[in-house]
Parts: sequence; C-alpha cells; structure tokens
Amino acid sequence: MRKVYIIILFVILLPFTLHALQPGKNSKSDKWEELFHKGNQLYKDGNYESALNSYLEVLGSGYSGGDLYYNMGNACYRLKMIGHAVLYYERARAFMPRDPDLEYNLRYVRKLTKDAVEDHGSIMSSVFFWTASMTTGEVFWIFVIINFFLWGSLTLRLFFKKEWTFYVSIFFLAVWIVSGALSVWKYYAKASDDRAVVLPEQADVLSGPYAGDTLLFKLHAGTIVAEERSEDNWKLIRLPDDRRGWIKANAVEKINLK
Repeated sequence: MRKVYIIILFVILLPFTLHALQPGKNSKSDKWEELFHKGNQLYKDGNYESALNSYLEVLGSGYSGGDLYYNMGNACYRLKMIGHAVLYYERARAFMPRDPDLEYNLRYVRKLTKDAVEDHGSIMSSVFFWTASMTTGEVFWIFVIINFFLWGSLTLRLFFKKEWTFYVSIFFLAVWIVSGALSVWKYYAKASDDRAVVLPEQADVLSGPYAGDTLLFKLHAGTIVAEERSEDNWKLIRLPDDRRGWIKANAVEKINLK
C-alpha cells in the first residue's frame, strides 16, 4: 500500500517537475540584455523612438517580460502613441500585476483616451476578481506547493493513524481542490481574454466588413474593446455597452498574446 502511495506521489509531481525544468522562452541571453540596456540608455537620452526600436528588437529576439513591456509603454507615451502605450502597459500587467508605478502610469494614460468607455477587464475581473493581482506562474506554484503538502499529509497518515493526521489530510485536500480550481480558472481566463486595444488616433467602426458599409461610430487610440472574430482584413469588435461593429484589422491588437 505504501508503494502505491509513493508511485501516485511520483506521478502527480512529475509533470510539475518537468514543467519547472523546461527552459522558458524568456531565458536571458547576452543579445537581448545588450539591446535592452541600449534601449534604456536611449530613453534616458530622450531618444524615445530609437529606444522603442531597441525594445522591439529585444521582443523579436524571443524575450518578453514585464520590465520590457513597461519600458515600451513609457516610450510610446513619450511619443504620444497612446494606443500602443495602453497595449504595452496592459501586457506588462500580466507579468507584474502589483507594480504601483505600472498601475499609476496605466491609469494616467487611460485618462488621455477620448472615448468614455469603461474597461470591464477580462472575464477574470468579474469572477475571482482578486486573482487579477496574481500572475499565472504564481497561481501554478501555489498549486504545486499545496499538492506537495497534500501528498505529504497522506504519507504521514500511513505511519501515524492519529485523529489529527486525518483532519490535516482533509484540510489539505480541501485547499488542494480550491487551489486546483483556481489554477484551471486562471488558465481559462487568460485563454479566453479577448480584449484588444485601438491603436490609431481615430478608427471607423462599420456595420459590415466592407469599406462601403455604413459608419456606425468612431473610436480613438487607447480604447479597449472585445475582439469577437476576423474576416479578411476586418475584425468584429464589441464594446462594454454592447455596441458592435467592424473595424480594420490593423487598427486593433489583442492584449493577450497567449
């Protein structure tokens, strides 16, 4: 029986161990570090356009992170590219959701948008709203730790048939279920995040995916919409107030890169 528990424990922990040992796409390299520092220096010198180009090169080299997107947002703000600033600040949020400087800058730049449209956030902001302050990685590792304690308590129960070991096991089982559900929800919320940002200063929203269709309304840089689907070079978008329409595909970009 003990061997069975050991095998089960090994099977449960093996996927997480392999996941942790896999090299991530954000592995640092001398190339992107050099470009990143170059961009920072250009930004300090007031050469914001060149700084942004350096950051884009870093992104193209395979690195992505909160610090990079945050600096890209700052550079775009300096260049008065409000739509791109909102986009990159929102992407930085996925990596550092509790950073006060990022939150301040994002609130400030959102006030510069011309459309009085309230961003209701992703689906995660309406249910389990408190998970918005946690990254996907943090939620994952919480589940890994709880998983370890659960199976540790079950193993302890094998050697000590005491009442307290029973209640400890029940406690960690309950916490394991909650943390597991939270992990699944977090990944689902990220995968289903369909928010996109309007990039140009002004963009027409039409009744259909053709240039000659009726103009419904106009949107401006920095407005956050929900992207429903694409057709040719057009995208069907939806606003929080349920207004819908078609916009040119290059006029919006999704926040979540998945």
